[in-house]
Amino acid sequence: MVIKNRAQTAVEIAVLLFFFLATTGCFPRVRVVEGADFLSKSLFYSSAKMKRITHIEEVSLCPPSKPAIVIYDTCSMHVLESESLALKQEVSFENYSMLKPSLRVKSCNDFEIIDHGGGFGDVGILDQYGKPIWRYHPPKTQIYDMAAGDLNKDGELEFYVATWSGLDQLNSKGQKVWRMGDKVWNVVSLDFSKNSVPLVVTVLDDEHMEFRNFEGKLVKRIKPDVTLEDLEPCDWPSAGNLLTSSRDSIYVLDQNGKTVFRHKLGQIIGITDNEIYRIRGTSVKLFEKQPVYFAVLADFSYRSNRSALCVFSPEGKLVYKEIVPSTTGIAAIPAFASSKAEVLLVGGGPGKVYKYQVAK
Repeated sequence: MVIKNRAQTAVEIAVLLFFFLATTGCFPRVRVVEGADFLSKSLFYSSAKMKRITHIEEVSLCPPSKPAIVIYDTCSMHVLESESLALKQEVSFENYSMLKPSLRVKSCNDFEIIDHGGGFGDVGILDQYGKPIWRYHPPKTQIYDMAAGDLNKDGELEFYVATWSGLDQLNSKGQKVWRMGDKVWNVVSLDFSKNSVPLVVTVLDDEHMEFRNFEGKLVKRIKPDVTLEDLEPCDWPSAGNLLTSSRDSIYVLDQNGKTVFRHKLGQIIGITDNEIYRIRGTSVKLFEKQPVYFAVLADFSYRSNRSALCVFSPEGKLVYKEIVPSTTGIAAIPAFASSKAEVLLVGGGPGKVYKYQVAK
């Protein structure tokens, strides 16, 4: 009888421990949930100087030379040689904390860093040494984020700022040209092909989406299928779509706001708040002779400090899912110099980037 009671007690303790871990987020931070035999994972880059990885991109700093790999955290960026992965340049952003940075190359080895915002601070441009060229934050309002585009095709970028007072267009020097609409939560620029009409897309406080041209003229206003949390241009399963999220689901919408693809994450053990706060994605050609796959990072609240990496087949089937430390850094790069296949780079903890490729 004593042995039985001890066994029952052990089971009860195990059950209580399970629910404690599940509700407090104390499960291991990294674990493969689906497709462990589909992708292999290896450390690509590590730096003790860097923190949470916010963005990864491949950029040619001196066209037409081979592109470099640029890795950002909130306060700095590291530029790597694409083949040797040698550190070419390290730039500190001084007192700026950037959640959505990107590079704009002006000429050979002369570039600017675009601070797209994303955290209710100001936005602007830094030079290649991390010094501010201009900053923008209009009085008596708040900024959510900023998009860059060349909608009038004059070779100069203009900038579109989502503010609580409307959408602001800035010229290349950061000077306001016009303001249109009402309270804006999110903004992206769309220019997918030479034949398409470039537009800027905004998500409004009333849950509608508005599409405007270079002059700010309203082209169309729609009510999408879902309430949007974040918005990114998306070329999967075809060009011209928009990646977004709503609660615990990943969505791809067309430009009429209709659902092209949806994946519900559902409850994830160890994450009490599984609502998606930020979302990033990229198409990736994992196989030379197959259509592209689609990789998505769904970043949860700061409290959970985790993200879900999901990879979908060309048909939209989930083939890989992993819970990783919080990151919005994701990019697809060539597997090697002459290859048409690609590998996936994903942030994986402070100062770490991992490479994912098809398991052999």
